[in-house]
Amino acid sequence: MTDEQKIQIQLLREQNLTFTQISEQTGISRNTIKSFIRRETSKNEVIQNKDVCLHCGKILSQLPKTKPRKFCCESCRNAYWNTHRYLSNQSNSPYIICVYCRKPFNSHGRKNRKYCCRKCYINARFGEVPHDKKPT
Repeated sequence: MTDEQKIQIQLLREQNLTFTQISEQTGISRNTIKSFIRRETSKNEVIQNKDVCLHCGKILSQLPKTKPRKFCCESCRNAYWNTHRYLSNQSNSPYIICVYCRKPFNSHGRKNRKYCCRKCYINARFGEVPHDKKPT
């Protein structure tokens, strides 16, 4: 099928002609026209539904009966959430008091956290580590 025929089929379909009527006008098999329209419709739905990667904008292919994808790859997912931390669902995250510095902090859904940061953890566990003894 040539590009001109594809354009002609799309124009005729926009005029609400049936597959049989389009087939008679173009001389192309009715089943070929049905297949072409179905493929083009699914491509357009993907673009209209904005099934694109939230980070890079690449068009995503969604699998039926599965959770919709938001990212094209793991690196895009990590990059997006590293720059959009404020969008994460923190409403269910409890505030906990740091065992070392007594500051309240958001545990981001991890109930077992005791320390607000790695520095507090190291200081509580090993005491103040001199600068010249710190591992590099």
